[in-house]
Parts: sequence; C-alpha cells; structure tokens
Amino acid sequence: MTSSLISQSQSQSLRPTFLKLAPLSGSIDGGVELHWTGEPEDAPVEVFLDGRPCAALSGHRFVTPLSRRRGGSAGKVDLILEMWDGRKERFLEAFEYWEPGRLLGLHPASCSSLASTAVAVVSSRLGGHISSVRVGGRLCDFEVKKEGVDGDENDARVLVNVPSHPDLGCDEIVDIEVISSNGNRARSTPETMLKYFVPRSFGSVGPQLVLSDDCETVSRPSQATNRVVALGRHPLQRGSEGYYYEVRIEATCKSIRAPAFGVCVQERDSGEAPTTEGPLKHLEARDIPRCWLAGYDRGGALFLNDGAESKIPSSHWRPAGSLKVGTTIGVLWIPGSASPSEPEAQAALIIFQDGEERVCLPANGRVPRDGESIVAVLDLQGSASSVSMVQVKEPPQRQPQPQPRCCSSRSGGDESSAHE
Repeated sequence: MTSSLISQSQSQSLRPTFLKLAPLSGSIDGGVELHWTGEPEDAPVEVFLDGRPCAALSGHRFVTPLSRRRGGSAGKVDLILEMWDGRKERFLEAFEYWEPGRLLGLHPASCSSLASTAVAVVSSRLGGHISSVRVGGRLCDFEVKKEGVDGDENDARVLVNVPSHPDLGCDEIVDIEVISSNGNRARSTPETMLKYFVPRSFGSVGPQLVLSDDCETVSRPSQATNRVVALGRHPLQRGSEGYYYEVRIEATCKSIRAPAFGVCVQERDSGEAPTTEGPLKHLEARDIPRCWLAGYDRGGALFLNDGAESKIPSSHWRPAGSLKVGTTIGVLWIPGSASPSEPEAQAALIIFQDGEERVCLPANGRVPRDGESIVAVLDLQGSASSVSMVQVKEPPQRQPQPQPRCCSSRSGGDESSAHE
C-alpha cells in the first residue's frame, strides 16, 4: 500500500501517548522488532513508518523497514496503524529513527585494576541523552554528563567512574558500551577498547614493614634487619626480554647493609613457598625456597642462587654506598632455554641501577619451568627504608654482553667478573 493511499483513507490522528507499541525508536538500518503492548483484540494488522510498511510477524510483532537506502534520515516520523476493519490511526512523529552509535574516544584509554578511575567517554550522535555506560559488562557511575560536544546537541561526552577489577591477574582489554535513553547504543571498536592494567604492587609483607594504601610502597619505620621481606602482589608477566620489575628508593638511612632484590617461584601447591597475600614469616628473603637475590652488601654484595651463596665483584656493584633517594633498581629474570639449538642459553638474574646494567648473574638450581609463576622479592634491609614500585614493564636497553661467568664463591677464591 502506498503512502498516498494511506493518507487518503486514514480516519484520525492521535497523540503518541495513546500508542501501545514498543519500542518507539530504532536504527535507520531497520530490523528493530516492535511489540504490541495493548489488548490482543485491539492489535493492528499493519504498521507503517513514514509510509513504509513493517514486516508483520506472529504474536502481534512487526519489524521496522530499512530506511537508509531509501533516502531516509535520522529523526522523528509518523507512525500509522491499520486495524482489522480497515480503519487507520495516525500518530504524529511517534517513531524516531537514529543513526547507529559509534564510540569516538576514551581518555585515558587505560586504568588500574586496583582502583576506580575517572574516564571520559565520547560517542557519536545517539539521538538522545546517555543513560548508562558499561565497561566489560559492568555498570559505571556517572561523574559528569555533558550534552553537546563541538556544538552538536546530540553528541555526548560523559565522565564515568570505571570500577576497579582487583581479581585480574594480568592485563586485560575490555569493551565499552554506551546506551542512550532511546535505546541506541555505541560499542567500542578494537581501537576504542579500554585496557585494564595490573599495576606493579606489593602483596605479602613482613610484620616490620608498612604497606601503603595503594600497595605500591613499602616502608620500614624501624632499624629492623629481619622480617622486612615483601613480595609482589601478582606474578610477573613475561615481556620481550624476560620478567622485569623496577623499584625506586623513596627514603634512606645510615647503614652498612643494603637491601636485596630478586625473584622467587610461586609454588601454589607447596606448603613451604610464600603466598602473595597475608603476612610473611620469613626472617630474610634468603629463607624463601627457589629464590634468586642480589644485594645485602655485607662487606660486598651477595648473590643468593637458590640457596648457594657467592660474592659479586665490588668493582661492578656496591649497593650499600650507592643507593640514594630517587635511585631506581631494575630486576630482570631471563629464563633459560631447553632448546637444543641454544645450549648456551642459561637463566640469569640481571640488576640495573638508574637504567644501567650493573651485574648479570647466571642462575642455577631449581630454575623456573615453563608455566610456573615468578614473583618479585624485596628484602628491605639496610640503607633503603622505603621503596615503591615503578610502573614500567620492559627493562632498559641492554648492551651486547659476552656470556656471563659465575660470581666468586662465598667461601673464597678470586672475585671473577659477573660480566665483562
């Protein structure tokens, strides 16, 4: 039936408030299913939008027609019901066509999994105000809602409070959905998805340490020399060079000792291994099984190699005398290779200070296997009384080095170089 025939035979025009059909808005691309909400005996047999018929389905349902290819545009159009007796009821501007929404941008595009973050979300024209925003399926609270971005009253920018996601153990990219009051939606594309990152932070700490509210800083308020061990909250994620973390010295004190930095294996099924939550009972980090540490510096820095102890040449690194406020210490664990083509690829612990590689220490003992979790370890003794995690995940650029040689034995011998 044509639009002209409809207009000639209609008998009355009614207000949209009397229309018992839902929803009353939809995409210009069509395909929206309309449902009759009134009494079945009062249901229409045909529905027309801007003169175009909807496809009738069973159960008094109708599917909106494609409008874009027929020259239609976003906006309100008349809706006509054709009843079983031929009578037609016209509802002026009762149905609204809208362009499918697009998510235009986020700022910032990433947020911490451990704390809620304010994120600005901008969408394309939605034809109505933004009623809700979901991140990874979870509803966000509004901070600020502002209609009319760049002079367009139908565009919208909202500032939402993205909730924390503390259960994440690794970085994760999640989708965003912006929902308008008229039912239109804007969904993220691969370019506009939000990244949850797991920040470097501490989990379990010794009873002599104080952990900050954001879990990124540990401090030693006393001169205690034991029970000052801290573990990373989450296992380290493997990067392009290996497993890396970095800390910054926030406070120092006079001491001939120095802290130790390294990694350990998180053996979840072992009663001996520490957990990353709750208090730590170990006197020193060296008491942790399957642990590789460098530092301490009691008359020379030490390398704790899964229980075996050796000295680090003083010419390469003396942490006791060189650590000051602002100093950064980077720890890189390079896993060994079991490949027959790489027989020389041995696991190693590498220490950086202020971006410079200081020592490369070949690791022996029960080195981690593929699939085992590697956790940051810090023993906050001596001259450093407070350290914080630095939010970087890749180490400084390394200079080409010959294959590292072992440190000298703790019991004696010459102090051979840790690397050339």
